[in-house]
Amino acid sequence: MNEEWEYELLLNLDETWRTRAQLCKPSDTLRNTPHHEVVRLLTKLREKGLVEYRRVSNKQREYRRASTLADHAGCQS
Repeated sequence: MNEEWEYELLLNLDETWRTRAQLCKPSDTLRNTPHHEVVRLLTKLREKGLVEYRRVSNKQREYRRASTLADHAGCQS
């Protein structure tokens, strides 16, 4: 992750459920980023356990920041 829009998307994620469009709406950079790139990053974050998602309808998903951080090798006791 080295592009500016990726950081903006991460900053927009919080504990409130939001669709991809709602996450991108406040930022001009995110609105101009292709849909598939935003979804790809959200999917990658979901697989790492940093983002939760739920299906609202057949075509719509909502995302939010995970309430617990994912475990990784640096957090093992």
